[in-house]
This record gives sequence, C-alpha cells and structure tokens, in this order.
Amino acid sequence: YNLIRELKCNAVALDITLNSINKLFNDNIKINDESYSLEDTVAVIDLGHDFTNVNIISDGNVLFTRIINYGGSLIDIDIAKQLSISEEEAENQKIKICNLSREALSDIQSSMVNDIAKAQVKNWTHEIEKLLNYYKNKKEGNIIDKIYIYGGSSNLKGIEIFMKDIVNLPITRIHNLSNVNWSKIKRSEERRVGKE
Repeated sequence: YNLIRELKCNAVALDITLNSINKLFNDNIKINDESYSLEDTVAVIDLGHDFTNVNIISDGNVLFTRIINYGGSLIDIDIAKQLSISEEEAENQKIKICNLSREALSDIQSSMVNDIAKAQVKNWTHEIEKLLNYYKNKKEGNIIDKIYIYGGSSNLKGIEIFMKDIVNLPITRIHNLSNVNWSKIKRSEERRVGKE
C-alpha cells in the first residue's frame, strides 16, 4: 500500500495471498487450458525471490498455508560468493545458464552455477516435502494429488522435473488461469504508462 501511494498510483485491489489463492482456485477454471477439478487436493506454491509460499487447497478452500524462508535470492547470493561477482550479475548468470534437468554443462563456470542452483532448489523442495508430509499426517485421509508452481523462481529451466523427482507428485508450472484476464491488465497498464 505504501509503495502504491509513493508511486502516486491507485490500487485496483489489495489482498493477502491466502485469500487471493482461495478466490482464484474455484470451480470451472482452467489452468494452462486444462480443467481444474475441485475434487483434487492441490498444493499451490509461489517460488518467490525471498520466500516460498505453500498453500494446500481442497474443495475450493485453502486448508493449509505456510511460508518458507527460501527463495531465488539465495541462489544469487551463493553464485555471487562462489564466482566473486555482484548479486545482479549472479542473477543474470542464473537466468542464462541454469537448467536443472541437465547433469553437466560444458564449461566449469556454467556447471558451478547449475550445481549451486540445484543445491538450493533441492533444499527448498525438501522443506516443501516436509510441509506436505505434515499436512498428510495431520489427519487420516489427507492426500495431495498435484502441485502447481508459480513465481519468479518457477521460471528456472527444468524445475518441474527436478522437484517432481524429489516429492514424487505431478508438478505443473502455471502459465495462465482462465479466470485471470491478462489482456485487460496489460491494456490498463499501457493506458497508465501513456498518461505519465
């Protein structure tokens, strides 16, 4: 809210992640053009820059939510330390080089960057796995059918397969939701920028 005020913008809506997720994951939506079923219990995970936000949804309701203090910035910090470069350059290296589905890369620096990313993502995934197991053990009959990931760190190449191999559940990166009109948001942003 303070950022919006500082930028002299008007907020269309402000909400907390838990409530936003609850509103988005309802009946008759499509995720990546595939129908979503309220009968499924899904983990919706925001792989962010500083935090990972885990929400478990069943029958259209968020039943469980936790925040993990792991995010993409930790990869940048580790790369910067190992290669003695700035965190900004480390982030560029991460975006350019990382491919978690590859075993070895051609040069030593690329291989090091990839290994650092893999180690961090493995840590996150183990923490996520602990939360999923906690939810499943909390009550008899609790299951998780599928995981959806989104957020900046979900753009790391090969992350879906890498995480799936650890948690042994289907993982899909969210590209689009049928109940979110991106073109309307884009037009609104273009109009706003045109006025400035």
